[in-house]
Amino acid sequence: MAPSEDETAARSARDGAAPIDALADFLRDGRLFHQADAAAQRVQTALYRLVAEGAPVALDRLAAAVGLGRDEVAEILEAIPPSNFQRDEANRILGFRGLGQVPSRHRLTLADPMLAGHKLYAWCAFDCLFLPALLDGAIEVASTCPVSQAEIRLTVTPTGVAQVRPEGVVMSFVTPETESMRADLRGTFCCHVNFFASEAAAEAWRADNQGAAIITLDQGFELGRVRNQAGFEAAPGGS
Repeated sequence: MAPSEDETAARSARDGAAPIDALADFLRDGRLFHQADAAAQRVQTALYRLVAEGAPVALDRLAAAVGLGRDEVAEILEAIPPSNFQRDEANRILGFRGLGQVPSRHRLTLADPMLAGHKLYAWCAFDCLFLPALLDGAIEVASTCPVSQAEIRLTVTPTGVAQVRPEGVVMSFVTPETESMRADLRGTFCCHVNFFASEAAAEAWRADNQGAAIITLDQGFELGRVRNQAGFEAAPGGS
């Protein structure tokens, strides 16, 4: 049996020297962020905003924010893989698809004065690059290189990466099988997608992670556009 387009894209992208087009095809065609209908898009957009407000998000609060019935919102959320959420013991949402209130390596400060001051975190380096478009504002990122432990800081706006310290920061990207990623988003994808203080540090890390690609921040930002366009009809940050 011939491999599907999804499998072909994923296999091509799993080569550490994968061209950026193969990585884009993985996001676009891998059915990971399939385009939701209008109601689901409203719910997801509102959920990002509510998570960014820094407090656990209960189902009733989300339903009120989007003006839909509780049962309809619950059905929309149930269609999303459970690994795409972080929840507390009361089943309130603490994180959603890359943005969370649970501490991680990637600390975020939002420029929006209504959201500034909350302790927010990204699940991986890639999230830091597509979230500004979804939240419609700049984000200050503070992270650490997993090899050298050097501090990494960058400013990302809805239109691109504006500032980076130190110079020469790169990032990793991986392309796990679709079903594995749906079952365990953070365990199969997020934990392998990091910022590195230099290309040398990234290559040292890749010696033990042969399936990963090393890409520039600008390439990562463009992949973020693809990711947003794959999930939203009027994609924030789209061209």
